[in-house]
Amino acid sequence: MPNVNTIRIPLNRTRLLLALFPCGVSLLLIGFSLTQNDSTFLPPALIYVKNILGILGILLFGTCSVWVIMRLFRSSEGLFITAEGFTDRSSAAGGAPVKWEEIINVETREIWGQPILTIYLKDPAAYITRERNLLKRMVLLRNRKHYGSPLQIPISNVKSSPDELLQIILSRLDAHRTI
Repeated sequence: MPNVNTIRIPLNRTRLLLALFPCGVSLLLIGFSLTQNDSTFLPPALIYVKNILGILGILLFGTCSVWVIMRLFRSSEGLFITAEGFTDRSSAAGGAPVKWEEIINVETREIWGQPILTIYLKDPAAYITRERNLLKRMVLLRNRKHYGSPLQIPISNVKSSPDELLQIILSRLDAHRTI
């Protein structure tokens, strides 16, 4: 029997599909087309640069497409909220559990037109060093530098409205603080 204190907010799979097909697949095809040697009118140096750009595009957008496909078939939980804290699985930098006592403040904001839930931590450096994956740690460091906190949860990646998600997190945070 599931714990009544546990809230599971599913991933927004529609958003993942929209990211995969129009963006990922088209950019992957552009990368493949750049590697084709059908441009005899270009100087050899430009053909070399074009091929390098094509290969880099294939590697980058191929990796991103594989990541999105893996997200489609993995756990459907984007945000897992318990009495002890929460775990964000909706973003590339998510994954490490956050305890309620680590949180100072929570707010919604808009970054590049996307609603984001920003979680401010007492010791962001400790949270960042807990992450063992180097790429995730780099994203967390960038988030802290540019946005003031390593934890940025894209609300459009989960099936919840910004107000509803903020209300859930704040109510759990307040409940923990009153204990």
